[in-house]
Amino acid sequence: MPADGLHGLAREGNVDFSWLASGENRKAKSGDVARAVAEGMKIVSAVLWDVYKAEGVKIPPGNLIAEMREYTMALIEMLDDPEDLQEWQTLVPWLENRIRKSLKEPGTGKHAAS
Repeated sequence: MPADGLHGLAREGNVDFSWLASGENRKAKSGDVARAVAEGMKIVSAVLWDVYKAEGVKIPPGNLIAEMREYTMALIEMLDDPEDLQEWQTLVPWLENRIRKSLKEPGTGKHAAS
C-alpha cells in the first residue's frame, strides 16, 4: 500500500517515482514543481505528526503514507501555484483543521493513545 500512495503522488506531481521514494536520481520530470511537491510533502508530514501528537493519537506507520498522499493531493488541488512554497504554508491552518476533523469522525478507528 505505501508504494501505491507514492506512485499516485508521483503521477499527480509529475515527478519520477524513484526520486520521490528515495530522493535519488534527481532527474524529475519537472524540476521546480518536483521540488515544490517534495517540500510540500514535508509540510504535510510535519503537520500530520504534530496534529496526531497533540490529539494523543498514534498513527500506524502503514497509514502515514496514505494520509500524506491524501492531504498532499488535497493541498495541491487548492493551490494556485504549486511551486510557491509560501502558498503551501498559508494552507497549514486549513490542513490542521481538516486533520483534526477527520480524527473526530465516527467510524475512523482513530482514537487517543492510552
